Amino acid sequence: MKSVLVILVIFASGCRCQSRKESATRIPFKLNWSIYGEHAPFYVAQEKGYFLNEGLEIKIITGNGSGATVKTVAEGTIPLGYADSGTMIKQGASGHDVFSVAVFTQQSPMSFIYSKEHPIKSWKEIKGKKIGLTVSDASNALFRIILGKLGIKDSEVQLVTIATPHAREKALVQGKIDGFFGYYINEPHRMAKKYRKSFGWLKVTDLGINILSSAVIVNRQFAKTHPDHVTKFVRAAQKGLQYVRNNPEESATILAKQSDELDQETSLKMIEEFVKLNYAKQSNDKPLGWSDSSNWAQSIKFLTDHYSFKGDRKPEVYYSNKFLSDIK
Repeated sequence: MKSVLVILVIFASGCRCQSRKESATRIPFKLNWSIYGEHAPFYVAQEKGYFLNEGLEIKIITGNGSGATVKTVAEGTIPLGYADSGTMIKQGASGHDVFSVAVFTQQSPMSFIYSKEHPIKSWKEIKGKKIGLTVSDASNALFRIILGKLGIKDSEVQLVTIATPHAREKALVQGKIDGFFGYYINEPHRMAKKYRKSFGWLKVTDLGINILSSAVIVNRQFAKTHPDHVTKFVRAAQKGLQYVRNNPEESATILAKQSDELDQETSLKMIEEFVKLNYAKQSNDKPLGWSDSSNWAQSIKFLTDHYSFKGDRKPEVYYSNKFLSDIK
């Protein structure tokens, strides 16, 4: 009798879950890239039922770069996404069709990645090195900013143009280049698993370069017509991030199930680096995802000074904290 009761409870629970799913509002959500550690909050929120508890059925779609995600969200093809804040500012400047509602990576994860077989211990040591840059790489301009800060001329490094990110990392493994720019919270760890080699990195923040990074972004019209959906999505995502911070090992197991390129160990290393960047100095005592106007102003100034940005300079055009819940 007891076993029958247990079966009935499980069945009833399953029915309730199925019923909630059938009545949930379906919303697609596009990531900035293939699955990495910084995406753990969304997959945890999905696994733990946080989205479903909010009446949402979220379809997570992998991306192929922040630029493409920003464009898709701005056009309204997909109403919600996850993308680099700087890219969003640059591309959203003309029509302001997209803005940030939660910044989960508030310190720049950009870095110069190298093989530990040929370690580069300081930024000054990139002088004379072969630097791999892909065609139309957003880090091309950043690289020249770094050279300027270091007092190194273009002629004092060897720039190697490579067709794709995959070919670029392969070139590093084969010793054809000495390093390339990428997110240290993601790429070195995935590459270590793939190639069974160790990689190190130099952080751009050590040079005083720091702008807001990955954020949940939303189509402006969608936010106007469906503010409740945006609030519910953000609240579930915040809960996901909170769970990741408190339970990194379990979260790594959940994330590893989403991609053949990941395992639990690699996912955990990514997550451990990612959670260090969730807050800026100005947001330490604020809800997860809360961002400060001064950080947006700093990011806009950096883009204006170094990328010939000519868009709106008012920070409030590009972000809002009003969709956040008090989850820390």
